[in-house]
Amino acid sequence: MIPTTISSWALAIARAAESYGLERDTLLEQAGLDPTLLDDPLGRYPVAGMARLWAIAVEAVRDPAFGLVVARYWHPTTFHALGFAWMASDTLEQALFRLRRYFRLVTTGAVVRIVEQPDTSQFLLAPAPGLTAVEPPIADAAAATLNHMCRLLYGEQFFLQKLELVRPKPASMAPYKDTFACPIEFSRPEIVLHLNRGMLQERLPTANIALAHANDRLVTEYLAQINQQDLPTQVKTKLIDMLPSGDIREEQVAQALNLSLRSLQRRLNAHRLTFRMLLNDTRRELALVYVRSPRMSLAEVSYLLGFSEPANFTRAFRRWTGATPTEYRMTVCRRLN
Repeated sequence: MIPTTISSWALAIARAAESYGLERDTLLEQAGLDPTLLDDPLGRYPVAGMARLWAIAVEAVRDPAFGLVVARYWHPTTFHALGFAWMASDTLEQALFRLRRYFRLVTTGAVVRIVEQPDTSQFLLAPAPGLTAVEPPIADAAAATLNHMCRLLYGEQFFLQKLELVRPKPASMAPYKDTFACPIEFSRPEIVLHLNRGMLQERLPTANIALAHANDRLVTEYLAQINQQDLPTQVKTKLIDMLPSGDIREEQVAQALNLSLRSLQRRLNAHRLTFRMLLNDTRRELALVYVRSPRMSLAEVSYLLGFSEPANFTRAFRRWTGATPTEYRMTVCRRLN
């Protein structure tokens, strides 16, 4: 299954980029992400696409501390019903355990752990098994967002005892001192927030058990719907594997997924999708990534996308973007330089 992240997290990144004068939809499209998913409560983006969005935004804003800025744009709705369940939690400790329990809603590309000690609790965040280490801006945003969430819930008196970051020590420490106001260790194997147990166990004035439980139910329903939506993602995964062969048949994909052709068609139809739609979407998403890479020739891109002739790829790309691959590479991508 392709790791995914809730699309509203991309909105926080885009809003932060907009504060630097960038255009939201342009960033998303250049990352190969569909901007309309920002309006979908169940919208999710592939983790790989989110990584592209981060890379594009960081390059465009040219701010080494951009990840810290993104954290300021977190809102309870960023994490769907989990954000409201967080805000209604009885204690910070309860909120952190709730976040650990339902973290798949936020992303399936990372895992969290909580280690309890007599005086402190450690909240640890790491990439899911099989995924590479996160880039510094992404790690910065994750730690700063958790810090921001705790401060919103507990109040301005909240503070971390210590923070461990996976990134190397930055050239300027000022933004990190302003954001975290605690000792920071860099180049660590995981993101680790060290929290005071006494602070975590204090009852919060915003606690609302009924509201927290109501949102827990919404989170559970959301996660159930994610599981039901896995088939389109599985089809896209198989298509990515098959595209370079040029022999892309619906029957082969169905067989690879241990489904009959009719069963595959019926289940895709339940999502208002067809095999042809998924094939077109997969090619378009990959094309936007591949064409941006100057190290890949356009002939190579055409081959990787399974087109029999480069001219067919050019026509399809013009239909997707309004420009030929060469024009896109020379003009659209230049906006980021």
